This record gives sequence, structure tokens and C-alpha cells, in this order.
Amino acid sequence: MTEAVKESKAQRVERLKRELNPWEAYTDIQRFAREGWDSVPPEWFGAYFRWWGVYTQGDGVGAIGGKGGEGKAVRHLMVRIRMPNGVLDSRQLRTIADLAERHGRGIADITVRQNFQLHWVTLESLPEVFEALWLSDVTTMGACGDVTRNITGCPVAGFDADELIDASPLVQEATELVNGNADFYNLPRKFKVSISGCRAWCAYPEVNDIGLTAVRHPASGEVGFAVRVGGARLARVFGSAGGPTAQEAVAHGGRLGEPQLEFAHVVAAHRLRKARDGGDAHARALRQLADASARGAGKIVENERGHVALGRTQFGHALRNTRDDVEAGRIGGGVHCRESVNK
Repeated sequence: MTEAVKESKAQRVERLKRELNPWEAYTDIQRFAREGWDSVPPEWFGAYFRWWGVYTQGDGVGAIGGKGGEGKAVRHLMVRIRMPNGVLDSRQLRTIADLAERHGRGIADITVRQNFQLHWVTLESLPEVFEALWLSDVTTMGACGDVTRNITGCPVAGFDADELIDASPLVQEATELVNGNADFYNLPRKFKVSISGCRAWCAYPEVNDIGLTAVRHPASGEVGFAVRVGGARLARVFGSAGGPTAQEAVAHGGRLGEPQLEFAHVVAAHRLRKARDGGDAHARALRQLADASARGAGKIVENERGHVALGRTQFGHALRNTRDDVEAGRIGGGVHCRESVNK
């Protein structure tokens, strides 16, 4: 008689994702808030809450006295607030400060991916916290879970006098495309994207699944996007085998306008679909893009309008030259506040 195979933690999460899209179950959260902590099923604490930017609050012991590097969960929650590009206006900042004062013991974290986090939030107050954020055009949705995490960008976008472009509007547009989109609620793992228009590469595209960075064409002087895919995973797949060192899998130049923005969206959507499908398809996408980098040519992405053929890479070397010119001290993650016009 064969012994039953025990379901791993990762397998359990995959099964739970197939059974429910948490973004479609907000009424369950409202019910939990009414009925209390003991009404919450284990699958919500172990998985589903994360799609709403919520984790159980640790006791603060962590790796010192916890198990597997985790402290013991207490009957409070950590709430992560998604801030695309780290941009918020004064009204939104005041809302977060007020929520921190009333529900988070007066403290809010700023994370390396330009989120805010509130600790010690009670389950009963969770709908109130969500609704206050929504009224300020802020959300926790997609801040955790196997989804496209907060899209990061240059923390001084729109203020840096030396930037190539202000890419923060593109960050906002890309966020609207994927966050809350049922097509992308079930990715194999958290999926990280950065879009930046500054010269310092401060958004660290090399550690993101998709990194779009503005670069200037060395011949024409026109601005376009360099597109890097795969992040550290791509480096692990090819670096040890002596394959393409170009994590900068695709470089695309030309006038910054509708074609370039469409290209960026198509590449991002293509990679998201590959990640959503998972398994061999995900690995093949990484290999396909890396091989294309080595060849400098190829049909890479496809959307409803048909194939987008990149042809020969126009300035793959320009991306490396740009990186060589970057000073050693780089700007880290951050946020900046834009004064609200709404009084």
C-alpha cells in the first residue's frame, strides 16, 4: 500500500488559488470583521488575505525565537498600502497618517518597494481602514500575494532635472492594467515590475521580473525604453552556464511616444501571461528573450494586433554604456509627496 504524499505549503497555496480569486471575495472580509477572529478559515490567514495586502502580525520575536525565521502570529494584522512609484498627494498622506494614529499605534513603515505598512491593525477595523484608503484613491489590493506587486519607479520622478522622462504616469497606467485584473491574480509567485525614466537606474531593474528604463539612443539622441526581464532568476539560469550575460534582454530605441509605450505594455503583458501560465512556459519565455538578446533579433511578443517584430537590436550596447556611467552610489527606494490640488 503506497503512502499518501503530503501536500507541501507551496502546493497548498497553488490549490487554494485555483479554488478562489480573493479579489472577488471582499464580502467574506466584511463578514470576518463582524464575526471576529475565530470565524476566519485557515486558508485566509495562510493565503487569501495577502491578495488584499494583509498578513497576520508577528509577535516581534522573528528569527531569534520564532520557527523557520518567523515569529508567532498574534491576533492583529499588518496592512500594506500600495503606492505606485511611491507617489502620493498630501490628502493621501494625511489619510495614512490618520489611520496609523488610530489603528497602527502611531507608526507606519515605508518599504523598499515604495509601499506603506501599518501594524497592529485589528480584524474588526479592517473594512474601515480599506474604505478610508479608497476614499483617498489608495488601495492595499495587490500589495502582497502571487500577483504583480507595487510597480516601482524613480522616487524623484518629475523633479529630477537630469531625468530622461517622467515615467510615473506610465507606472500609474500599468498599475491600472494589472492590479485587480482577474487575468493576473494567479501568478506562480510575486511578480515585480519597475519603470523608471532617470539616469541613475535607481529602481534596480536587474532585480525585477520586468524592468523598463529610459535610455537615449547614442546616434539619434532620441529616448526609448531598455527592457530587462527575468531579474535574478534569469542571471541564475544563464550566468553559470556561460550563456548571455545580458539580463538586458531587449533594448529598444526610437522616439518616445505611442509605439514605445505600446511596446512596453505588450512586453509586460506577454511576460505576465507567461508567468500566469507558469511551469515550462515561464522558463521558455526567459530563454526565448535571453536568446533574442544574444542574436539581437527575433519576434518576441504577440498581442491582439499580431506579432511585434523587434528586428535587430538598435542599440544594445547603449544600455551597457549607460550602466557603466552610473555612479557607485545609487538612489534607493523611496516616496515623494505631491501637494494635492483638492482642498
